[in-house]
Amino acid sequence: MGSWTWPGQKPAFDQKPLIQIALLLDTSDNMSSLIEQTQSQLWQIVNELASYRQYGQTPQLQVALYEFGKSRIPASQGHLQMTLPFTGDLDAVSEQLFNLTAQGGPKYCGKAIQTAVDSLFWSGAQDDIKVIFIIGCEPFNQGPVEYRRACEAAVAQGIVVNTIYCGDHQVGIANEWQDAADLTGGMYLSIDQDQTEVYIEAPQDKRIAELAFNLNDTYIPFGPQGSVGLDNQNAQDQNALDAGEAVILRRALLKSSLLYLNPDWDLVDAVKEKIIRLENIEKADLPPKLQKMTLQQQQAYVEALSRQRSAIRRQIQQLSLQRIKYVDPQGQNPDPAPKNSLAEALIEMTRNLALKKSFILEQTPQAPGS
Repeated sequence: MGSWTWPGQKPAFDQKPLIQIALLLDTSDNMSSLIEQTQSQLWQIVNELASYRQYGQTPQLQVALYEFGKSRIPASQGHLQMTLPFTGDLDAVSEQLFNLTAQGGPKYCGKAIQTAVDSLFWSGAQDDIKVIFIIGCEPFNQGPVEYRRACEAAVAQGIVVNTIYCGDHQVGIANEWQDAADLTGGMYLSIDQDQTEVYIEAPQDKRIAELAFNLNDTYIPFGPQGSVGLDNQNAQDQNALDAGEAVILRRALLKSSLLYLNPDWDLVDAVKEKIIRLENIEKADLPPKLQKMTLQQQQAYVEALSRQRSAIRRQIQQLSLQRIKYVDPQGQNPDPAPKNSLAEALIEMTRNLALKKSFILEQTPQAPGS
């Protein structure tokens, strides 16, 4: 059997600075628009993170996802469930977000925070970003776990809790959302979960979208996760396309960035990140085309696709820069988050925390291999 990183194992490239984000989403029956906003703005948020650097290094991103407030989730679980543990597989994050549906039920914020603190594998490094974002609309003090104790548990592990209330800002304060954030040194913000955004068309858009799909041809599925990973990559491209023009453009930019890595199932990334060596892989774990090649031919083939991928990524970024100049000649804010939106809140909160952890924001994204 070949040697590569299995799901749940810490990958070889985890010596990079780490950003760990646990999203705790209220998915009760009045939160359908919040779910849709999260789906449509996911890549905008991640593209912000792709521009972060700490001591010159690009961070590794891990995202975990919980949903709470659903009656179909047993009361014994606090009407709460983890839909995804910490992962760097951003397609898996997208998949789980697009699988979310709204349904009524009790909303236990303290239980949600305590579960995320206890159940996830949090970094022990002081300079890493470790943050819980909890987003909802009911009083914070409901349920079997007192939220102040849950916040104390978060602080003990160096985890910041940022709270986002869907509705009137002062009502959120009265419902103790700000108090929960203050207890961990976090931020409290309110949003309009029904907020919509305006897409501005540009001449570069069609080509950017085409290149985003063309990138998939440079991936080599291998091992037990190979075909599943490639199929999900295509599925999340389609989800982004279905969600609207702005979403597929953001996903294209994400796929051109240093954060978009799939070494669990893609041979090009696995070799480049030095997680595996071609000579150590069993023939049966390779796709049929590579099984017929010599080791030297395999190495040349992987390297050729790596160069092709880097070239496509550079094209996406160049076109994205041209798009910025077209949409915003001043270049001040090429993809502004809608006012009072989830993206605006998450970006503001993460920037605030990043500054405290010696992260800086690079305005121009960098493609792998560029």
